[in-house]
Amino acid sequence: MDPFTIELPADAGTPRRARRAIAARLGGHPRLDQLLLCVSEVVTNAVLHSRAPQEMRVRAERDRLLVDVYDGDPTLPIRRAHDLTAPTGRGLRILDDLTAEWGSRQVAGGKVVWFAFDLGGSVEPQPGFRHVRVVGLPLDVHRRNSEHGEALRRELAFVANVADPEGAPVRLYMVGAELTARYGGLTVVQENKLAEALAAGETTIDLDYDLPVEMADGIERFSDLVDELDDFCRDGDLLTLVTPPEGLAYRRWIFGEIVEQLRTGRAPVAWADSELSRVDVPVAPAPGAAAATAPSETTISVMEDLDLATAPRLREEIVALVEGGATRVEVDLSECEFLDSTGLSLLVTTHRRLAADGGALRLVGVHGQVASILDMSGVTDLLVDA
Repeated sequence: MDPFTIELPADAGTPRRARRAIAARLGGHPRLDQLLLCVSEVVTNAVLHSRAPQEMRVRAERDRLLVDVYDGDPTLPIRRAHDLTAPTGRGLRILDDLTAEWGSRQVAGGKVVWFAFDLGGSVEPQPGFRHVRVVGLPLDVHRRNSEHGEALRRELAFVANVADPEGAPVRLYMVGAELTARYGGLTVVQENKLAEALAAGETTIDLDYDLPVEMADGIERFSDLVDELDDFCRDGDLLTLVTPPEGLAYRRWIFGEIVEQLRTGRAPVAWADSELSRVDVPVAPAPGAAAATAPSETTISVMEDLDLATAPRLREEIVALVEGGATRVEVDLSECEFLDSTGLSLLVTTHRRLAADGGALRLVGVHGQVASILDMSGVTDLLVDA
């Protein structure tokens, strides 16, 4: 593999970009999951603690991969004796377990944290890791649940751009981003397998993971956070709908499978054999079924481009209307010359929320490039001509 360097901007998406850069070059390697976890740990620490990451340099030497992560903070990482139940302090232990060696040194303008990874090493789970098998994962349920989760993550990103960082939704978003950054490297190969199975029209898939036992605590914490987010959806603080019963059952099943196998080593239970798979899925009401009792239509005017900079503010305005009892909202785009996927996501999420209450969101004044983008995205009939 030829040496390469990638820039590391100081944002929560950086660990994922670093993992993907490695996976693109070493896809299929038997130790890829473990390598991506090490990359994620070092880059995540640079983002979370230094606030000034700079770049990651990667090169191969014989049967080893050498990774250097540079940041602008001269403070070197220190091993600390954390309790096993502590929420921090595991990253360096992961490097101890999985790398051939690692270290750090101060350089001009900051420091570099480096590690050497043995590409020819054993593929057996390392000490502190356990093999987890997810059997009979239902791909249609997974797809619907993933779509709902993506809508929720996008709205939380809106909230994070405008709200008090100590506020509960933002705090939950940041904790979720941290958990994803730390453990996401363990699932890249499986995510690719899921995508391939969905594209091939398969109905179920079995997945195998080698995961740190301590990850069980993180998954339980994450599960509690997502339950808390559902409370915000239920109370109207978020526009995204509450996780539907099927999605909630699926979440309980897959989180429970991983946690129980990590902690007890018990045999896997397939989705079809789980009591959770027998949840009743309610039939959605017909659009507009309750429209006769809905309040009169309220109009909001968008006076600029609708993108990441402006969508969070529009979201706050819509939330205030929904909390005030509005179920039919008209959005005037006469002065809007551009919208991107961020704006589209907000509009569709709002429509789904209002439709669940018997109302709707309708766009008026659509013209020019905005009309073309709506047509290209296939939502004109849903949001304009309905």
